Amino acid sequence: MARLVVVLVCGSFCGAVALLVKRAARLALWAGVTMAGAALLDNVLKTVANRARPHFSNPVASAPGASFPSGHALESLVGCAILLTIAWPLIPRGRRWIAVGLAAIVVV
Repeated sequence: MARLVVVLVCGSFCGAVALLVKRAARLALWAGVTMAGAALLDNVLKTVANRARPHFSNPVASAPGASFPSGHALESLVGCAILLTIAWPLIPRGRRWIAVGLAAIVVV
């Protein structure tokens, strides 16, 4: 899941750079602010929920901080939404449902 989030964040960043190159600065700014806002929202919600991570006798991995809500899930949702928004005008009308379906599968 972490790799998917990295791909979505990198994809959103590359999309924002492409928008800047195409002189769509407002859309690029929106994409960057939206990703940053999602990261900020995740931190605020983790602070409010203050749910501890589960403890295992032999953990495969560990992470600092609270466990809920999942930052991976939130960033996946926002990354897919940004990429869909950027690509929407380029997707033929009859195939947009495929893009939405693929985004939903990625997020779930």
